[in-house]
Order: sequence, then structure tokens, then C-alpha cells
Amino acid sequence: MVYKSRPIAGYTFKGKTRGGGSETIEAYRNGPLYITRGWTKYTPGFPMTSYYQGGAVYAQAPSLPTYSDDTDSQVRSKGQKAFGASIPTSPSVNLLTSAGELAADGFPNPWDLIRWRRSVKDLLQGTAQNYVAVQFAWLPLKREIETWFHQVSQFDRAVQTAKKQSGQNRIKVGFSFPVDSPDPSYSAGTINAVGWNSGTFLGDLAKGGTTKSASKRVWFEATYQHLLPSSRETEDAISSYAEKARYGLGIGLTPETLWELAPWSFAVDWATSAGDLLKAVSSTLNDGLVMRNGFVMCHTVKRAETIATSPHMSSGQVLPYRFTPTSTTVFLETKRRFPAVPYFGFGPAASYSLKQLSILAALGISRA
Repeated sequence: MVYKSRPIAGYTFKGKTRGGGSETIEAYRNGPLYITRGWTKYTPGFPMTSYYQGGAVYAQAPSLPTYSDDTDSQVRSKGQKAFGASIPTSPSVNLLTSAGELAADGFPNPWDLIRWRRSVKDLLQGTAQNYVAVQFAWLPLKREIETWFHQVSQFDRAVQTAKKQSGQNRIKVGFSFPVDSPDPSYSAGTINAVGWNSGTFLGDLAKGGTTKSASKRVWFEATYQHLLPSSRETEDAISSYAEKARYGLGIGLTPETLWELAPWSFAVDWATSAGDLLKAVSSTLNDGLVMRNGFVMCHTVKRAETIATSPHMSSGQVLPYRFTPTSTTVFLETKRRFPAVPYFGFGPAASYSLKQLSILAALGISRA
């Protein structure tokens, strides 16, 4: 735990200092942070007549407003709500969406591969070398295979995009609760005069009033990182299939070039690699998106200010005299910050599963 404190200077007049305050910082390793800052500010009143020359008075300090602040557990509870409401979209979700859009056109199945191979073989053997065969056999087959080549190329682009986002781009999110700020209160009355040097009550300083206000703001900020659960071998295989598909699209397919590309052989391998990747992504949708760091903050301010609005003093313990208007302000500010636990937010941190531990290790996040 780290604890620091520093004074806040007050106002000095004729060798006498009044007011001021202090600021304290209390920080716990991997834990909460507390900052408290409080002070009292006096603006002295100076005499307006020859009587009491060299003296000064100030208004008696008001009490802070009665305001119920959130407890630490209440702040953490709000952090848990914000945690659940601000989880960003996972790159894996985008990848699955892209794959679903591609699959809507129909990925090839084994029967397609058998049909493709038989059709190309018949065309190459000259058993369908006529106009009708070209129109009703080759052209539909060509369009069908070109569509699948396009799918292979697009899927590779989707994987590369998800990979770029995974572990490199950190997603920052935020969530703010409505600011709680009750209407300020004002009370009018007679302000007590206190001697600057003596600190004793001197009588009624002037007519005036006291304004009290308070406000509380709670908000949440976090940074997420996502792990794409794929092996280097799978990604390389998908890229190599995409390269071959783009080559086929670029050269213009004929029965001869299609036979050399042999889509019926690598289509099965591509479907296997793509299926393995999508299965891994689906199984880690809940665990793959990790909050690297998250904090819920609470900032509370209380303020009370007394102002002597009329510069005259009625009879009191001393002879009547006149002073310039004075004011006294009391201020208290507290700042609290609580860190979240990866996966669990601000709730109870249950033990990590083996899958979660492996993902944390891959992302370089420790339990501390």
C-alpha cells in the first residue's frame, strides 16, 4: 500500500494563517485507489472606517451538506452493471458472420466434387465437344467453380482481418451512469463574525446566506483484447488455398486449367481447415474476448459557501464597525477507483478454467 499526503496552503494575513487543508492518496497494489482532497478558504473582511484599523474578520465556516455517498460495494456493483452493458463486439463474431454469408451461397460438398471432376473429365476426353455441351455443361460448371473460388478468397480475407484485430488492436469502451446532483440548498440569515487574529466570536458580521451543493459521478472504462484461436499451420493452409483460387480466377478457367488446379482435391482440405478454424472460434466466443484492464470510478464533491452580502455590523461584544463583504468556502472531494478482474468484472472472481488460463497466458495477462 502507498500512502501520500500533502498540505494545501491557507490564507495568511498579519502573520496569521487560516484555512487550507490537505490531499491524501491511498493506493493498493492491484487494488483500489482513494484520493481525498478537502480545504477551507477564508476571504477576510477589512475595515471600512478608521476604527479597528489593521484588523480583519471572517465568516464562520458552514457545515458540509448532508449527502449519502455510495459505499465501495455499491460502486463495484455499478461497475459490474457497466461491465455487462459495454462488452464490445468480438472479431470472432465478425469472422463467423463473414463465414455465414459465404456459406449462404453453398460450400461444396463431396457430391459436388465428384460431379465437378466427372464433368471436367468428360469435356477433356472429347465426349462433349459440341455447342450444346459447352452451353449446358461447361459454362454452368465454370460459374459454379468460380463462385467457390471467390468464397475461398473472401474467407481468407476475413481470417486475415480477424487476425489483424486479434491481439493487436485493443478495443476501448466506456459507460457512464447519470450524474447524481441534488438541487443546491440556500439558507439566509445572520453571519457570525470571527476575529482574524483572535479567532473569537465578535458578533453579527452581516446579513447573508449559505449555499450547499453536492454531486456524484460514476463511470466505467475498460480495454479489451481478443485472441483468434487458430494455429499458424491452419492460417497458412487457408492462405495457400486462397492463392490458388485467386490464380484460377485470374487466368480464366478452361477445362484444361481447371484439371490442373484440381479443385476437387484441395476443396476437401480447404473445407477441413476452414471448419477446424470456425469450430475453434465458436468454442472460444465467451472466453476469447478478454478485458485486459477495467476500472470503475466514483467522483464525489461536496461544497458549502457562506457569503456576507451586506458590509455592516450591528452591536455585539465590540463597538459597531463596518467591513467589506467576506466569504468562507468549505470543500470536500473524494475520488475512488476500483480495478476489475478479467472475465469476472467486479463480481466474485471464481477460479479460472484451464481454457481461460491458456488464453490469459497467450495474451500475456497474469492473474495479478
